[in-house]
Amino acid sequence: MGNKVKKYIILSFSILIPLLVTFLIASYGYNSEKFGQGAWMNEYRNEYLKFPPSATTEEQIEKNLKYGINNLYHLYDKDPVFSELIKSGENNLFQLDIYRTIYETTVKNDDGNMVKENRVQYLFLIYDVQYQNIRNLFVDDPGAGTNLEKEINEANVPTFSIELTEILEEDPEDEETKPKTKTVSISEISRIFDQGADYDTVKGEILERDEKTGEIKKEDGTGRLLVVVLGTVKMDDLEWSKETEITIKATVAEVTDPEDEEGKAISTELAKLELNLDPEAGDVSGLEESYQQDLERTGYLGWVIKKYLWWISLVAFLGTGLITFSFYAVYLAEEQEAASKKRKVRIKR
Repeated sequence: MGNKVKKYIILSFSILIPLLVTFLIASYGYNSEKFGQGAWMNEYRNEYLKFPPSATTEEQIEKNLKYGINNLYHLYDKDPVFSELIKSGENNLFQLDIYRTIYETTVKNDDGNMVKENRVQYLFLIYDVQYQNIRNLFVDDPGAGTNLEKEINEANVPTFSIELTEILEEDPEDEETKPKTKTVSISEISRIFDQGADYDTVKGEILERDEKTGEIKKEDGTGRLLVVVLGTVKMDDLEWSKETEITIKATVAEVTDPEDEEGKAISTELAKLELNLDPEAGDVSGLEESYQQDLERTGYLGWVIKKYLWWISLVAFLGTGLITFSFYAVYLAEEQEAASKKRKVRIKR
């Protein structure tokens, strides 16, 4: 092997080794449960889902829908199928938005094979809740100072429940068929504070706010903050009727209904709606694609390179490169010294 070829081989390794080490260190950092898939990802998630004080509840809902309010649906309709301010007389109760989303499930087809098919999931979003107006619905004469009124106002704010019931076409010959019902699963979107509610915490407290931004200065109350209420229901029963009755109730868990012999918590009906909650997925061509809470799809790689990996990679490359190029420099010096000795031997001869 000629000295020139040997020199190029060593030079190539001097370059490739730092590149390989840099790639391995960057890859480790990105895939590490402690860093890239842990602390860094948590930081990015908080930053990605953080909103300026001026952001409206609707804007936050829009971004969370895209991110994935849950990780089930892969498609969603960005416009709600139902959006209405629910009132009792002249008093506002809450804003209700219902969104149609599509999730994938495994079912058995007519041939007995398991196949994946689209199904519909509906999201019920309740916000701008006027909890005091809802509390007043539990008593005939709010402000009368009754013991029941006092109990309700001193308890945590009411919680919601939603039930779906089929609206069946009347068949005089079928008296035994009963409409099917579904209970909507109620949770919260903890990332979206209900800034339009009349209270700030579940205890029914009003906290101090910044006069300019409207933000709560500090969470010094005794209860957790009120956030947007979420209801989810899968329309997995394709035999469900076209029309559905939606009943929304409020319950005060700490207060017993004085008219209930079993001592159940007091509750009251807030709204009863009739809608077409279609269980069929149908045409999905016009729907938006959800990230399904996958931060990789939201641009996490670009963020982590810009935030962390560029300088970690640079330090790794420079550090390893300094070592390998030092070896290369030593090799060149030794080659030059050997060549010089050969020239001196030839001169003496």
